[in-house]
Parts: sequence; structure tokens; C-alpha cells
Amino acid sequence: MHQATEALSRGESRRRNILKSIRTRLGYDYKSAEEAQVDLKDRWFCAVEELKVAKQESVRVTERRKGAKLALRPKKSDSVPVQEIREYWESIIGKEKPLVMSCELEAWAAEMNCGERSTVTLDENEWHEIFRKVKPWKATGPDGIHAYWWKTVPVLRSKTEWFFNKCLEDPRTHIQPWMC
Repeated sequence: MHQATEALSRGESRRRNILKSIRTRLGYDYKSAEEAQVDLKDRWFCAVEELKVAKQESVRVTERRKGAKLALRPKKSDSVPVQEIREYWESIIGKEKPLVMSCELEAWAAEMNCGERSTVTLDENEWHEIFRKVKPWKATGPDGIHAYWWKTVPVLRSKTEWFFNKCLEDPRTHIQPWMC
């Protein structure tokens, strides 16, 4: 009997020593071993989550360093069902479909006054203000020409003014039908 209590007290003593070492190492004052265990499990979980986030951030930074061309390039994967995609779009692309005027579309057309032509034109001062506001080295438009050239080459500027004034006068003849 005496040996059993002695073993029990040694186990309790070992437990107290472990708790004491945890207290001194971490600087926390735990009341019991269970409290220390719960707190350390929480800390472990938080540390693991922080490592996951750090790894994701590292992958993101690595991807961004590759540049836009490599980042936007589709990743090679065999899981894309190419044949299914082709079959789906085959029935849609390249097939003519007549325009059916629904009552909503007719109401919208009447509201937008599609039959009337706009007589809006821009004078020289308005064009000057438009070209003044354009940032010279920002991204190009669909024409691929930087605004710097529109601002500095007088022929380009005058042709641009002429074309857009014609488009404002009669958009259906000067603008491609798919844009109207």
C-alpha cells in the first residue's frame, strides 16, 4: 500500500514539475495541466493556420513575380472536358437566328427613340478639353495607339475628331453593326 501511494505521489510530483516548466518557459500561470493543455492546443492550431496562410501568401507572391503573361497563361490540365465544350458551343456559334421583337424590346426601343438620329456634335473647345484630359501613357484603346500620339500628331487628332463627329451624326453608317 505504501508503494502505491509513493508511486502516486511521484506521478503527481512529475506532473507539477512539468506544469512548472511550462509556466516558466511560456510565462503563463496555468492552474491545472488541463488548462495548459487546452491553451497549448489552441496555440498549436493558431500556429498551423498562420503557417497555411504564410504558405498561400508565398505561392501568391511567387505567381505575381512571374509576370502577367505567365500568371494569365492557362495551367495545363487534362481535366478540361474539351469535347463537351465544343459540342455545347457548336449549336450556338455560327448559327443565324432571326431577331424576335418581344413587347419588352419594342417598349425599350420606343423609350430609347431608336428611330431618331442624334444631332450632337462637338466643337473645337470640347475636343481640346477631351484631349487635354487624356493621360498620355496609360493603356491603349482598341486601336492600340497611345494617347500621346493622339495629342501630339495633329493629323491623327483631326482625323479622330472628324471620324467621331461623323459617328455622332450617323452612327449606323460609320460604326460597325455589332457595336451599335
